[in-house]
Amino acid sequence: MEIFSEEQIASLISRGVSWVTEQRRIHRPDARPFHDAERKFLEPFWNRDFLDRVRVKEVEKIEIPPDLAAVLLPGFIGITFGDTILLRRSTSNVHFHENIHVAQFDILGVQRFVDAFARGLMSGLTYNENPLERQALELGRRFMENPNVPFDAYETVKSGLLK
Repeated sequence: MEIFSEEQIASLISRGVSWVTEQRRIHRPDARPFHDAERKFLEPFWNRDFLDRVRVKEVEKIEIPPDLAAVLLPGFIGITFGDTILLRRSTSNVHFHENIHVAQFDILGVQRFVDAFARGLMSGLTYNENPLERQALELGRRFMENPNVPFDAYETVKSGLLK
């Protein structure tokens, strides 16, 4: 396992925060709100104010800086920049998963989200073992296994982050 100095970690986090902020600035203006059918499917789990803030943009390719590409899963289909989601494929399961990340950004803020994600990866955890990703995967599984059993996803994310 590669050991990173605090200086290397801080540098990666700083670049990550700048990249997330810049990507949101670039993509949010032409991203769209959820369509009515998408909202209908998501509303039992997310409150309306939350869904009103989220924007989605379908893209053919998601550009990742080379130093960040090494820590992200190859072939991923969505990525979240604060309250803005880029998707290569749009499905209700992907919307739900990425909304978990929107909630994490909302609760933690960009700096703390990127810090937590980067430190998880740089500690030797795999992408899916990273606590923020693991939370999104676990809640996504709960959603997929029981899509007719509503729960307050935002509050569930929040209580999980505060543990």
